[in-house]
Amino acid sequence: MLKKLVGAETEVSPEDELASAQQEVEDIQEDLYGLIMEYYTPLEREMFRAITLFTGESWHIIQGRESYDAAAEGGKPLVFAANHLFDRFTPSQETFDKAKIILQKLTTADITPTGKPAPLYRGAKSSVSSKRYDGLETLRVGKVLELGLSSFSRNYSTAIGFSAYDDLPTKDPETFCSLDGQRWGVIYMFEVQKGVDISHMSQHDYETEVLSSGKFQITDIGYDPNVSYKRLSPSIRYPITDTMVMGFQNWDQLLQSMKKNHNNIMSHSEDGYGPACFTRIIIKAEQI
Repeated sequence: MLKKLVGAETEVSPEDELASAQQEVEDIQEDLYGLIMEYYTPLEREMFRAITLFTGESWHIIQGRESYDAAAEGGKPLVFAANHLFDRFTPSQETFDKAKIILQKLTTADITPTGKPAPLYRGAKSSVSSKRYDGLETLRVGKVLELGLSSFSRNYSTAIGFSAYDDLPTKDPETFCSLDGQRWGVIYMFEVQKGVDISHMSQHDYETEVLSSGKFQITDIGYDPNVSYKRLSPSIRYPITDTMVMGFQNWDQLLQSMKKNHNNIMSHSEDGYGPACFTRIIIKAEQI
């Protein structure tokens, strides 16, 4: 780059090349920051910050599970870029409190122009029993789940990835996704009426992320013993299979069926990363 400016005869060190490239990036960021400050209203900027904070690994602070510790973070400005937008700001607890209010308000809107519910998916790894929240053993048709601000996806593959075993410690696979184990991959298939699509401002736009909250009533529970999975990349899309076994009324019925019909639910992943579980618990629900 510098050679073009000063001539091919001049020797430029790799360090100078790197410094020049970094300066160019900073100049571009400064231009983009100027655009968001000039063309977006204060409210629009706060909305962008709320979404980028939530999708940038700070969701637990916005949900109120933890408080923001400015001292631990060193008081450094946060930098976010999404969809050709660039922002930087130094947060405080008030920033996260404000973000929660904004996102809660956004999720009260109809998720489709017609007001009809949209099929959305959410993946998780859940315990059979827990002292902190209702475990899988409490599942039953008709039960109402109350969710705070929660991420869903329009893409079934994203839910598969978040419910996968291979990011858990592999030294004790029997504790996860075994018929006598305490941890399972779960895929929620929800019909959602209220929410907001934030994929255009998300830090991970390939997840096609949608935020929602509220009450959801379980309409069906079951399992899929044949969820195909390799380590996900944004380009991989897995279809919803026709191997789901549904129609159970509660967890005990579901577990008894798996014990009777699917004894071998653990396998080895095709990409050589060790044990993988191709069974998922399926929970269907609709927003009420």
